[in-house]
Amino acid sequence: MHGARAFTLLELLVTLCVASVLLSVAVPSLARLHASAQLSTIARGFLESLRLARSEAVKRGGRVVMCKSANGTTCADTGGWDQGWIIFQDNNANGAHEANETLIQQTQALDRDVVLTGNAPVARSFTFVGQAASRTGTGAMQAGTLTVCRRFAEEGGGRQIVVSSGGRADIRRLKVLSCG
Repeated sequence: MHGARAFTLLELLVTLCVASVLLSVAVPSLARLHASAQLSTIARGFLESLRLARSEAVKRGGRVVMCKSANGTTCADTGGWDQGWIIFQDNNANGAHEANETLIQQTQALDRDVVLTGNAPVARSFTFVGQAASRTGTGAMQAGTLTVCRRFAEEGGGRQIVVSSGGRADIRRLKVLSCG
């Protein structure tokens, strides 16, 4: 009868070294994958909110505003879209949510590591009118680009949300590493 075979200490150490090398390669890749997926999810969520505001304007036959909001009830003049946003029916066309106006959607602030900002035409809000076009406060057609990226991390790239003057939006991938 032969004795049971076991691993030697040397075989165990070699196996652990190989496993640690494999993990050191795999973990950063998984972190980049997670960061990229998070940015895609945020961009898609914002895009869905834009589509909701646009469709509500058509459905209600009036003005619907989507604006950045830190408190979930009023539009913010400073900061980025990462502080959260609201969608409401703007009955008096003043671009501000008031108590008698229907709040359609409220979105909480994003992760502290994520930045969501828009260029000048879309830095504060979107206004959709009954025919689904996006307009500025003065009535001009509104188009712009928003950028979603990580504040400090060096993985995940970024996303751009490009909004046309007709109110249609599209998501594009960016090569940026961080934007903070």
